Amino acid sequence: MRTIGLLLAALLLAGCSLLVNDPPVVPDNASPAVWHIDGEQPSGDATAFVAQVTERACASGRDIRDLLLPPVIDYGDEAIIVSLYLQPLGGGAQSCVGTLPTPFTIELAEPIGDRMLVDGIGGDDDDPG
Repeated sequence: MRTIGLLLAALLLAGCSLLVNDPPVVPDNASPAVWHIDGEQPSGDATAFVAQVTERACASGRDIRDLLLPPVIDYGDEAIIVSLYLQPLGGGAQSCVGTLPTPFTIELAEPIGDRMLVDGIGGDDDDPG
């Protein structure tokens, strides 16, 4: 009976770990995207903001609205680092027609506070690759 109780407890604990907000898994061949904020920076009590997102890879100017993967967010003491990726490209060679900045709302698990919002991919929206 004790063994069954321990087994049930272990299964319950394992199940709970699946409920934790683990970071999103980014496919190896995902396409990186850069972002910036147009206009005013969000307030310190904000738990969301709108980023203007641009794909960095040569992607034949594809529409990225429905291709963004869940953001990878690292909450630090001085900065919140947000990395964005798009579903992998398919179909071989692509032209280097840029993508238009596309608005994307990023939901945060905690208020911004006095931390900086940082693009984890880095680079300039106008500098693909």
